[in-house]
Amino acid sequence: VTGGIETLSFLSRMTKLDLSGNRLSGAIPLRFASFFPNLVHIDLSNNEFGGCADMTFSSGTLYANYSNNRFTCASFKKYNP
Repeated sequence: VTGGIETLSFLSRMTKLDLSGNRLSGAIPLRFASFFPNLVHIDLSNNEFGGCADMTFSSGTLYANYSNNRFTCASFKKYNP
């Protein structure tokens, strides 16, 4: 896979995103989860993402796992689409 993680945004109807355990690196874009308003499940654990994780989820997101990465700060919020 090449490019930033936001290149997956064409999958806006996706309900589950599991990229865990892939040694992915770099920063996660601001409001990343807003590219995927229908996500119920998101797992980006066990990678090498770094920087500040500014995650804003839709109210329908029930599961989010960002553990075991290299984040230096994190902010998690919910919004109503």
